[in-house]
Formats: sequence, C-alpha cells, structure tokens
Amino acid sequence: MMKKAIILVSAVAFAAVPLRSSVAGDKEWATAGKVMVGLAALAVISDLVADQQPVYVSAPPPRRVIRVHSPRRVWVEGRYIEVVRKVRVPGYHEKVWVPPAHERVWVATRFGGHWQREVVRRGFYKRVWHPGHNIHKRESRWIPGHWEHI
Repeated sequence: MMKKAIILVSAVAFAAVPLRSSVAGDKEWATAGKVMVGLAALAVISDLVADQQPVYVSAPPPRRVIRVHSPRRVWVEGRYIEVVRKVRVPGYHEKVWVPPAHERVWVATRFGGHWQREVVRRGFYKRVWHPGHNIHKRESRWIPGHWEHI
C-alpha cells in the first residue's frame, strides 16, 4: 500500500511541474508535451486507483478417478421382441388342373329329341410359372435375460 502512495504522489508532482520551452517559437510543442505528460500521468493514476487484481486463468483441477471394487450390475429379464425380416421367395412352377369343356348339343331321337352335354375338350394339367418375389415376415425373437453393468 505504501508503494502505491509513493507512485501516486510522484506522478502528481511530475504532472504539476511546468515544462519550459528552450526556444521561443516552440510554444505549440510545449503545449503538446504537457498534454502528453498529463495523459501518461492519468494512465498511471487510473491503474493505481483501479485496485484490480490481474486476471489469471487457472488450470483445471486434476481428474479424480474413483474406483469401485466391483461394478454395479442389474439383471435384465428375458423378453420377446418382434422383428420384421425381408425374405426372398424363389420362382416356381405350379401344376394347375384345367377342367374339361362341355357344350350343349341337341340330339334328335325317334320321339323328338333332347339336349345333351357333350365334351368338347378333355380336362388336363398345365404348368404355370410364378416369378420370385420378396415378402416381409414378422417373427418373435426371444432375448434371454442377462446382467448389465451400470
């Protein structure tokens, strides 16, 4: 505190001393010098009066590692989850029955006649191609119970 008082008194005394010009035509320079000395003294005085501590950025504290002898564990029950899978169904041939074709035909008889069904085409099997495609299949999966560390 004593050091501040001495600096303050000497700055005020220095600012109060009139500066004399050595040459008669140097009045302008003398005035400019007085102004500069006054500004310098004002800067010194304001630093002393402000009484602020310099700002220091402290380093972060060192990390503490706390070790627990055994980690805490929790039992998670088993459960079913539903998943959707994309399944590829390959193309295949299918055997399809085509029924026989009949037609009504008039059959004349001695007493007039009657309608009768007659086979125009016999029944047969034909092969039909079904191209491959994707399906989305839902299924349930069991996730067994397990321990988890927390």
